[in-house]
Amino acid sequence: MAKKKPLEILEEAATTKRKEQKFLSLGCPLLNLAVSGDWRKGIMTGTYVFYVGDSSSGKTLATLTLLAEAANNPDFDDYELWHIDAEVGNHFDFEKFFGSKAAKRIQVRRPSPGKPMLLEEVYDWLESLSKAGKKYVAVIDSMDSLSTEAKEKQIADNAKLRAEGKETKGSYGDAKAKLNSQYLSRVLAQIADSGSILLSISQTRDNINASPYEPQQTRGGGHAIKFNGSVEIWTYPGSAMTKEVNGTKRNIGMIPIFKVEKNRVNGRKRVVRIPIMPDFGIDATGAAVDFLVTEKAWTADNGRITSTLYDKTYNREQLIRKIEDDGREQELFEAMQACWDSIESQLTVTRKKRYE
Repeated sequence: MAKKKPLEILEEAATTKRKEQKFLSLGCPLLNLAVSGDWRKGIMTGTYVFYVGDSSSGKTLATLTLLAEAANNPDFDDYELWHIDAEVGNHFDFEKFFGSKAAKRIQVRRPSPGKPMLLEEVYDWLESLSKAGKKYVAVIDSMDSLSTEAKEKQIADNAKLRAEGKETKGSYGDAKAKLNSQYLSRVLAQIADSGSILLSISQTRDNINASPYEPQQTRGGGHAIKFNGSVEIWTYPGSAMTKEVNGTKRNIGMIPIFKVEKNRVNGRKRVVRIPIMPDFGIDATGAAVDFLVTEKAWTADNGRITSTLYDKTYNREQLIRKIEDDGREQELFEAMQACWDSIESQLTVTRKKRYE
């Protein structure tokens, strides 16, 4: 076969049809709206998404819920589902929170006993999956818990110097930033080709040298994470959920804030609040009800909510249970979609098209 000329290769690439794009729900219709504008669609296959957030702000639970969505979506039956638990901090009962199907399909990868997981190892392993022709949805939890070969060598060298009574070497710096710059684009090219999805989680850090006009929080890992990410979501603890029992208000959950800071799906930056309950995880139904009340599509008076689904009024918990018992979640999410679309239409700036 004759070797193709460079121009022929370029022309072929330009005319090749893009693979049919699939979407995976983020595990909460309201969060899907914030990212894609469609309550059914979250993130696209072939992309990289990263979460940044404070401790106990719902990051891990949100990403595990996404894996559960993949486990229950027929479009992802031929995918491997991985939680890369570098923190060794995941003690969720998978079957309780995400059902038997997710518990059977979600695989967990942890460091070897007594050793940290290395970023180089994670990238090598992801490449091995791609080379084996496997499609996957994988969550790195977290970038901060990963070490590097350079860092481990420095720790060993400094331990030896201390034992010899000698002065130790200074910080090696952020080796992960360099490694992410070297490896991430390579892995993402493989992800785009296979239609896989990669997510990573980072912890927030105080931006010590920030000016009053700069963000007061930042994250590690370097610029490559943001540059290559299709969607960037920051999470914040938000407010507590309480219930009064025996005259005392007691904590029953939290309502963290999910802020979309980068969005290559539709370009919009949106903020939503999503209830999380320790008994069952993300409360997608409650999030939709709260959104409709907050945006005044539904009204609340003295704790009673008037909705478009029922003639009778209910308190919040009664309404949520009624909707779920009656199997009317889709109607609820469609009402939320209509409210969202109304808001977006009012935010749209109309201009004459420059090009036909």
